[in-house]
Amino acid sequence: MRKVCCNWLQSISSVFAVGSGFLSLTLVLSAIIYVSIGFADIPHLISYQGRIFSDDGEPLVGVHNITFSIYNTATGGVPIWQETQSITFDTLGAYNVMLGAVVPLSPDIDFSEQYWLGISVDAAEEMSPRFQFGTSPYAFRAHFVDSISNGIIPNPLIIGGAGESMMGITETHCTPENGR
Repeated sequence: MRKVCCNWLQSISSVFAVGSGFLSLTLVLSAIIYVSIGFADIPHLISYQGRIFSDDGEPLVGVHNITFSIYNTATGGVPIWQETQSITFDTLGAYNVMLGAVVPLSPDIDFSEQYWLGISVDAAEEMSPRFQFGTSPYAFRAHFVDSISNGIIPNPLIIGGAGESMMGITETHCTPENGR
């Protein structure tokens, strides 16, 4: 009876081992698919907030048509993208928009060069000076990724570890430090 019981336990153990391996594989594949879908849905919009005041210093309130134009020059030139949005200003003249919500941003605007935003209220002359786009913190990281050629990291980079068994990456080779 003891032998049968042990064989039965071994059978159950191997079923669970195979089952958990399958479950692990399923979870990993699901995570990869989920992440891939998530990255595919990154919106191509630019969040922009501001406040606008009239010539006499009063905040612009109510609903107004605002034309946003992106230029590759600080003054003059022709817009390389433009859209008009109907915006509701609060009592302080503040607004919040997503540029590209009406007219999709041009694929030519890849932020590999400097751009400026021109703003016009209710078809009036464009305000001056234009707003110069700055870098968001995440763009600094993207710049690092863009500088990697053919997937090769040019300088050694410590990626983690504990105690004396840290790993270093040089070029495309992964080598243990301290001979471990």
